[in-house]
Formats: sequence, C-alpha cells, structure tokens
Amino acid sequence: MQRFPVITAIAAGFALYALALVGQLPGWFGVFVPGQIHGAISLCVAVTLVFLLHGPRTEHGKKRDTDDPGRLRRLRWYDYLLVASAAVGAGYVVLFYDDVLDYGMLGFLDTKGMVLALLLVVPLLEAVRRTTGVVLPLIILFFVGVTLFQPYMPGVLYGQGYALDRLLYSAYVGESGIFGLPLKVAVNIVIVFTIFGALLQRSGAGRWFIDLSLALAGWSRGGPAKVAVLSSAMFGSISGSPSSNAASTGVFTIPMMKSIGYTPAFAAAVEAVASTGGMILPPVMGAIAFVMAEWVGVGYAEVVVAAT
Repeated sequence: MQRFPVITAIAAGFALYALALVGQLPGWFGVFVPGQIHGAISLCVAVTLVFLLHGPRTEHGKKRDTDDPGRLRRLRWYDYLLVASAAVGAGYVVLFYDDVLDYGMLGFLDTKGMVLALLLVVPLLEAVRRTTGVVLPLIILFFVGVTLFQPYMPGVLYGQGYALDRLLYSAYVGESGIFGLPLKVAVNIVIVFTIFGALLQRSGAGRWFIDLSLALAGWSRGGPAKVAVLSSAMFGSISGSPSSNAASTGVFTIPMMKSIGYTPAFAAAVEAVASTGGMILPPVMGAIAFVMAEWVGVGYAEVVVAAT
C-alpha cells in the first residue's frame, strides 16, 4: 500500500465544505443549499471514504487495512460498484431535487424511485457493516423483514405491515428516513465538533490533557489509572469518539499503568472503559446530545446539565 493523497484531499475538501455550509457562507452570495441536498452530498462523501479505507472482512478482530487512515487499501471491483451505486442514489437527490420533492408530494415511489432508493440503501448498509460490525445491519434488516412479512405472522406478531415501495419511500424521501434528523444533526452540528476535536488532537491537546491529569491525580495511590480516567474524560469531551480517545491517550496511559505493575489486560481495560465513558461528556457527548435536544424539544444546555 502507498500513500493516497486523493483521500486526504477528499476529506479536507469536505471539511472545508461542511464548515462553509454550517457558517452559511453560500448565503452571503445568494446561494441556498437545501438540507436534503447537503445531507446527500455529505452522505455520498462519507460512504465513499468508507469503501476506500475499510475492507470487507476482519482479521483477528481488526478491520483489514484500516490501521493507517492515510493509506489506501487494495480496492476490489465490488468496492467501485458500491461507490458508484451510492453516488447514483445520493446524486439523484442533488441533481434532481425537484423530482424528489415531487415524490414527497405524491407520497409513494415509482419503479425508478425504488431503484434509486435501493442504490443508496444497499451500499449504506454495507458501509455501516464495515465500520460498526454486522450487528446493527442485522437489527435493521430484522425489523425491515418483520414489517414486510407482518401480514403472514402468527399471533401478536400479526399486523397490516407495509409494502416494499412504502418502506423505501420512508427511507429515501420521508422525514424519518436516511435524510432525517440524525443525519441533519451529524452534518450540521457534529461535524463542527469533530473537526474541532481533530484540530485539538493534532495540535497536542492530548498530551496537555495527560499533563493536567498527572498534576491532579498523579501523586495519589493508583495515580496512573486515575490519570487515564481523567485524561480520557477530558479528551472525550472534545472528540466524542471512544476509538480516537483510546488511540490518543492510551499510548501514554497504558504504558504508564504497566510501568507500576498493572497487568496489560487491566491497563487496557481501564483505558477502554475511560475512553468509552468520555464519549458522553459535554460538549460533544457522542453526538446524541444534539439528537436528544431536537427530539425532546428542550435546549441543548438542559441536556448538558443532566449529563453532567
């Protein structure tokens, strides 16, 4: 594998695009970008990066060819096919937005609409599988299957159900589908905090958090473990990602815990739990705080106070 600057260019370009949209820069020039188009562009870029960087299988519990995000894995024919499929499904929303609005007014999808919806849904499910594992896609497919075959189920499982065209309409056009509230929160709010956290991480904030934690707890009994908890909590408050948290602070805290006699398994466990807990600390809180505020109808500050 070799360095692939195009991936860096795509990620950097998308970060600048997201910041410009969130900062309403196009509005200064009289350009209006509908939320669904913004979501489609963001989703297409994200899915493309997933297929460029994440392999289809796992080895020894780790994703193949994902250790270095700056390196391109060897792409297969189906990777190109999945990227093209997602580009067509999401690109139709961008290029033919008026037709998508017509679907919303009609309340159903024709054959072309169903094909376009499937072209986006299938690669999206595969992207979720490659990044989170097989459990979440199986849960989604289970409930889709229950909905489709509900008229044929016995007892309390029996119901009217929905046809495939109606499910695809909800996923592709409906307010609770792919372009619903979670995606809107991700592309309008979470992306800013993610970029901010990445900038802090690259600027050495992780080391600063560890130094601060050492000053606060390094002198006490079990100090290195407490340092791991504090540093992961502080770093998680800006990253919102357990994996990046463990990767950033763990390289310092795990060897530090091992140096005073903690077993490697215990040291890794402390860092893993601390990094996971750090994800739900304000302000980022794993993105769920923003979704909670929208769904519950309360201010973001109230969610932060409750979490604290």
